[in-house]
Amino acid sequence: MLNQAERDFWYNLPEKGNRRTNWLLGRIAAKDAIRQWCYQNYQLSLAPVDMEILADSQGKPQVNSPELAGMGILPEVSISYSQGYVIAAVVPPDSKIGVDLQRFESIPNDESLKIALTPQELALLPNQNPQSLMTLWAAKEAASKAYGTGLQGEPKKWCITNYLPSQQRVTVAYDNQSFNCQILNLTTEIVAICQY
Repeated sequence: MLNQAERDFWYNLPEKGNRRTNWLLGRIAAKDAIRQWCYQNYQLSLAPVDMEILADSQGKPQVNSPELAGMGILPEVSISYSQGYVIAAVVPPDSKIGVDLQRFESIPNDESLKIALTPQELALLPNQNPQSLMTLWAAKEAASKAYGTGLQGEPKKWCITNYLPSQQRVTVAYDNQSFNCQILNLTTEIVAICQY
């Protein structure tokens, strides 16, 4: 599944905790998504080891594959994991993608979520239950991943400017740009997707 550079990175991750497992599962999901995308769009069959996914200095996953680079089709990828579950999304090289997965069993208490949100953002919520709060958090995560930086520990810099629960859409503003996020409220999780 991994090439040598990825294996070297994996071996250097802490053995305790779930970081190694999450990282590995994220790469497996991303590589499978890329392989499916390549086959659907280019009838190109790749093995997982034919590509490398390592993060740039901001933590954004970067796809490297000599075959795809030679064709000028290195896709963009985003990975998220929560409570042992993983999701990956792929888009063509001329697009940006950010995805965030939040399992309901991982939702922290209301107060810790409220710390990441401004009073103006909280006012957008019809009710401030943990799932509604987590929806806004997931949108911020997805938008910041699409932008390529992640939240960098400053979620309040990513401002929720619009929340339309009936359409499952959230708009996030950052750096004089607006990011539209689609929200999927599923039975056991929330998924936020930002593509532009």
